[in-house]
Amino acid sequence: MLREHFYYMTKTFSVGGKTWLLTLHRKRFSTLDDKWISIFLHLADNERLLPDERIYTRGHFRVLDPCGSNHITEKFICWHDQSNSGFGHDKVVSMAKLQEVYLDEEDTLSVEIEFEVISATNYSPII
Repeated sequence: MLREHFYYMTKTFSVGGKTWLLTLHRKRFSTLDDKWISIFLHLADNERLLPDERIYTRGHFRVLDPCGSNHITEKFICWHDQSNSGFGHDKVVSMAKLQEVYLDEEDTLSVEIEFEVISATNYSPII
């Protein structure tokens, strides 16, 4: 059984010349609803975007079914325009479904992400 205030942060990885990480949460934004697991992609703490820098990402999160037949996939498209900014899905899998289907024999949850940096830009607002 996952702890009530479950939070997990992956090791960092590089994509598109930037360093990223995934976070998994229980009780992410809805403090009263702890029946869901949330997954978010973040720029790593050491990444500092310039004031006018933006990064456009596109991809998907996947929660893997250990039996291989019923993966959960959530697509995303996001502009990252602040250092350490993140994007994700608040209700990816319910706790009930997680316990029933998505934990393997060792109670391990397998999550993957596939994404690409579509563009990284510096822009100047028109004054």
